[in-house]
Amino acid sequence: RNSILFSENPSTKLRNNPVLELWKVSRTYLPSVLTGAYPWRDVDQMDDQPLAALYNMVFVRLPVVLTGLVYLKSLLLDGNDLVMDFGVMGDGPQVMNPIIVTAVLVAILL
Repeated sequence: RNSILFSENPSTKLRNNPVLELWKVSRTYLPSVLTGAYPWRDVDQMDDQPLAALYNMVFVRLPVVLTGLVYLKSLLLDGNDLVMDFGVMGDGPQVMNPIIVTAVLVAILL
């Protein structure tokens, strides 16, 4: 016999869940690059854990997208490259290839 409150998937879980509603609104109106709700991904799993999906959107995806936009602005408008010092090679600071930087940012967002 199924209980409304204590079964594996109670009907009250789908209703009266403000986090799930916020996630569904975000998933519907924001672009997939921010939400991670791409058509080829399992969106139902994200619906099962809406707080984790919102956390991923706010603390992972949004900072990566903003970092990419700042990098593009710096590269295209100001002409500044990304310079990194890996420390182990002993060559000092090196200019990063923009293709590598873009590939890393895309890999994080996929």
